[in-house]
Order: sequence, then structure tokens, then C-alpha cells
Amino acid sequence: MTLEHILQQLHCNADIEAAVYKQIRANENSIQEKAKFAYAGELPEFPLCKWDPLTRLSVVIYLLLQKVEEYRAVKIPEPIILNTFRDVSLRANLYFEKTKKAGISEADVIWFRHLMNVNIFKI
Repeated sequence: MTLEHILQQLHCNADIEAAVYKQIRANENSIQEKAKFAYAGELPEFPLCKWDPLTRLSVVIYLLLQKVEEYRAVKIPEPIILNTFRDVSLRANLYFEKTKKAGISEADVIWFRHLMNVNIFKI
């Protein structure tokens, strides 16, 4: 799955999609490095919580690209994977409505640990 495909499938509003795409493409090496330790440490002290809202969202979406294979490995069908991942866009859209900026909250980051651990599914 590509960045373009996952952004399209998440159904974020166009402003969020554009901001995330630009952030990841302009800072791909940095986002990739941050993704390696985003959820390191103990709850709720994840490094990802300390970054700005757009970086948090960009790293989470970047991580989803990697998590697709883990979900597939446990035989989760593609439609369920995408429905599960759409929780990210739901929260990103709510954050945008509230702040008029692309991003996600610290509370969202903490909740998304379930997605990153491949132990929650939207059926």
C-alpha cells in the first residue's frame, strides 16, 4: 500500500490529506526515524505525544503503512483493515474541526496504541 492510497482510503478532509502528504514527503527521513520509536516507553509517556499535532498525525499514518502487513498476517480482510484505520481520519477530522489545523491530540496518540499493537478491529 502506498502513502497516496492509504490517504485516499482514510477519507480525511482535503486540507488534512494535503498537509500530511506534504509533511511526510518533505520530511520522509525524519518521519521514518520518528516512527521507529514513536511508541517506545511506557504509557502515557510515548515520544509521539511530545511532538506537534501534525507530526503526530503524519507519524501515525506512516506507521499504518507498515501495520497493513501485520494485519494481513493475522488474516484480517482488507475492508476491515481500512475500516479500522479510518478511526485515524475520524479523529483527525474532529481535531481539524476544533482547531482548523491538521493533526491529532495526545489522547488520540495514546488510543492509537491499540492499532499499532494490532489488537483492535472495526468489524
